[in-house]
Amino acid sequence: MIIDNTLRYLLLSLMFVVKKITVLLLSCFGIGFIPYVSGILASFFATTIRFFPVQNINEIIFLGIPALIILFLPLNYYFSNKMKGEQKIIVLPKVIGTWLALSSQVIAYTTPWILISLSLFLVLSLSRTKFDNFLIHKTKIWNKLTKDILSGAAALIVLHAVYAGYLIYPFISAYLEKQLQK
Repeated sequence: MIIDNTLRYLLLSLMFVVKKITVLLLSCFGIGFIPYVSGILASFFATTIRFFPVQNINEIIFLGIPALIILFLPLNYYFSNKMKGEQKIIVLPKVIGTWLALSSQVIAYTTPWILISLSLFLVLSLSRTKFDNFLIHKTKIWNKLTKDILSGAAALIVLHAVYAGYLIYPFISAYLEKQLQK
């Protein structure tokens, strides 16, 4: 009888710890509990990885994105079954999408390019479209992850186009100046 109660207590304690760790990770260490701006703050938090003085930061981001997705899938499934109605605190997909928007091997990420990347991701991620209704209807509990991954990929594509224009601009400007002098 005492062993049954002790085992039951240990099991309940373990379930409590798992629930708290799940909430901690899905809310990005509590950022998800901040009302109204939790997604934006989580994206700002995710952006700080680019400021770490590490030489191979791109490899860390490339390994971190699939690791966070693999971590998110079972945590989200567990959370959605156990804590219905508290889906607003889940901001880990914002971190994944922000890292995806910051994952280019081509772009030299200085502070302005980091801010442009973050702005593009936030505009694409926070905008409401008819595609959102489709995602909510078809993917149910995975719609946040799907939308933020697609928003991160779209932000990365647009950022490459803007960066290419930035790199080509001096040559086009010199060519047009030469044409005007003729």
